[in-house]
Amino acid sequence: MLDQRIAELASRQYGLFSRRQILQLGVTERIIHRGLQSGRWRQLAPGVYSLPGFPATWRRSLGLGHSPSGRRPWSPTRRRPLSTA
Repeated sequence: MLDQRIAELASRQYGLFSRRQILQLGVTERIIHRGLQSGRWRQLAPGVYSLPGFPATWRRSLGLGHSPSGRRPWSPTRRRPLSTA
């Protein structure tokens, strides 16, 4: 069920998702570790992950550039970072 929710999230964001986003879905640190170790997810920057199979596009690169540190909530479909409040 979590895999499906993450896939739906990533599909709206050019294959990208943030650590904060998946933690809000209920993903644990252990699940994140397993997702990375198994190759189901790739870490592109600290706190920013990708599902394999999505093409590298300028929009995807732009989304990645919004929060490469992963320190703030981010969505590549928005023009600015999400509010932290």
